[in-house]
Amino acid sequence: MALKELIQSIFTYTLIVEIIFSRRDLFLSKSLIFVNAETSSSPPPTIPSTSSTGKANNSIESVFVYTELGRIKGFVADINDDFKADVFLGVPFAQPPIGHLRFEKPLPATPWHGPYKAMSFAPACWPHHVTEDSNDAFSEDCLYLNVIRPNDYTTHPETGWPVLVVIHGVGGYGSGSASSFGFRNISANFVSKGLVVVTIQYRLGFMGFASTGDCEMPGNLGYWDQLEAFRFTKAYIRSFGGDPDKITALGVSSGASSVAALSISPYSRDLIHSFISLSGSTYAKFTLNDDVIAVTNKLAQLLKCPTIKESSAGLKSCFKRKNSEDFLKAVKKIGSGRKDVSIVKFHPIFDGDFFPKDIPDLIQEAPKKPVIMGYGNQEAAYLTVFGRGEDYNQFAISITDWEKFTEENFTDYVRNHIAREFDAGEQAASIQQEIYDFYFTNNNDTILKPLKAYTNLVSDILFKIPILREARAKHNAEYPVYLYYSQYYSTNLYDDSVPIKGWVHSNEKPYLFGLYPAGEFEFNDDDKKFREVLVNAIVAFTKNGDPTTPEFSWPPTNGYHPFQYANLSPNPYISTELGQKKLEFWDQLTEKYELDIIRGIHRSRGRPREEL
Repeated sequence: MALKELIQSIFTYTLIVEIIFSRRDLFLSKSLIFVNAETSSSPPPTIPSTSSTGKANNSIESVFVYTELGRIKGFVADINDDFKADVFLGVPFAQPPIGHLRFEKPLPATPWHGPYKAMSFAPACWPHHVTEDSNDAFSEDCLYLNVIRPNDYTTHPETGWPVLVVIHGVGGYGSGSASSFGFRNISANFVSKGLVVVTIQYRLGFMGFASTGDCEMPGNLGYWDQLEAFRFTKAYIRSFGGDPDKITALGVSSGASSVAALSISPYSRDLIHSFISLSGSTYAKFTLNDDVIAVTNKLAQLLKCPTIKESSAGLKSCFKRKNSEDFLKAVKKIGSGRKDVSIVKFHPIFDGDFFPKDIPDLIQEAPKKPVIMGYGNQEAAYLTVFGRGEDYNQFAISITDWEKFTEENFTDYVRNHIAREFDAGEQAASIQQEIYDFYFTNNNDTILKPLKAYTNLVSDILFKIPILREARAKHNAEYPVYLYYSQYYSTNLYDDSVPIKGWVHSNEKPYLFGLYPAGEFEFNDDDKKFREVLVNAIVAFTKNGDPTTPEFSWPPTNGYHPFQYANLSPNPYISTELGQKKLEFWDQLTEKYELDIIRGIHRSRGRPREEL
């Protein structure tokens, strides 16, 4: 009898184990994940207490998840009196891109032994250049992500929590990190509402986007890194309690352009359920053009490597041998930005692989998934008036020159940087005149009129027209497109001396992440209401593919109103026509002169390429 009972016990145990491993997604999310108040022998984690990246607390609770790669150890964070989050920081999603993997596409992460201690943020990827006052840690071994989820499993849906993956931006593909988001504001705004949030990072600047324009170094490594992060998320997020079939990508600025690229590339478009592009588009020249090839060639010359004409393979081999400091010294000589519509020195490129076809063709081919996209009324004031984006900004007008900025300054800018003879040939003068006429005829300002016309022009070329064109293309291809526009700004942001007030580039960040690229301010009651509007719409969209909330109905564009949009404010409302007059002007200019200044494409000559 004892033997029979023993056999029965073994059978029962085996059955339980088989059930657990056959449905480990369910058991790991509800049963096997446990909290342990052990004392770690590793250094204490960075656990912010009052800010996104504050100092560490001394006592922690550990939490574990189990994946096919191995165990991962995180910690429990007290976000506020009512909410706790499980936090996993610095989880590797790819093999370190060092040694022979330098300047190569990322490879998937490999299994590890023992629990992986995901207790502190990983170093940021090397930026385009390092400022003297930077306190950040940088490393080439930087392909890590962070996962934040609810600690309360009574809220866990049967299929898992919806997943929001955040791609950092506002660095022009040359700076930024996942650690900049911290985890406290993300937890309070999104995780507390039933989402799992993943923040990722990717190679930047010369490491992420250098290109020889051929098969040796086709470029876009930063995009391939993002793709690998989404592959990791799709494969393993169920172990964290997330739903792999409900992943939303969100980005601001270059992060938004990244989201737009991921929505159409055949490698990534099937991994993601819905897309949120805030103030960015692949239709802007600085997000996708060939200028990076000439910059890569110049970098090779400064590093005393073979040039592209001499040997692309030799250039790549030489790049692999150079250390980061060598690159940074050379990049400093190249400079950080351009005073034209390409803006930055290293950026994505048409590579024939990640982008096997042109953007309009890929939009037609891709699955028609929901997208939120839009912009603010004074996007480029972030660059022209505030002088932010120091890593790449060549557009800033100093405060002492605001009143001195003249129509002649405007005309010089258009002639030298927008409609150049290099791009437009003998038609350049006519194009320059049409741009001048449009931006001054349609400008009723009496104070600082040239400065405002200049800011409007830069806003349109870099942000508004690219976004409107992408929205139109996706609407015509029958994507569910949720457009937005906003002129809301905090009255605590500006003082009386600022001549241009409104929603500037990156204005989403204070409300979504507690970050203040345009300047820090204290939230007033309207700011708190606006945060609620914005956050609730994103949460609803992540959960349902529709940003409508009980408080605000946000419909997609439709056949009667292809540019219908939500005018976002503390009291949002729906309007029907967004940017039509400006879009028509740039469309007509493109058609008349066969030159698309916005994308940097000549209809008959293709994309002008700088000489090597």
